[in-house]
Amino acid sequence: MQGGIHFLGVLGKIAKFLTPSVALAGAVWTLMHGKWPDRL
Repeated sequence: MQGGIHFLGVLGKIAKFLTPSVALAGAVWTLMHGKWPDRL
């Protein structure tokens, strides 16, 4: 069970790192295209 908790912790760190990148990419896309992408 300890390994599973560690795995979730790693996933959490990855999610925290990726979320701002996805938000930034969405903002750039919106500025370039004037609307949010449909597949988000």
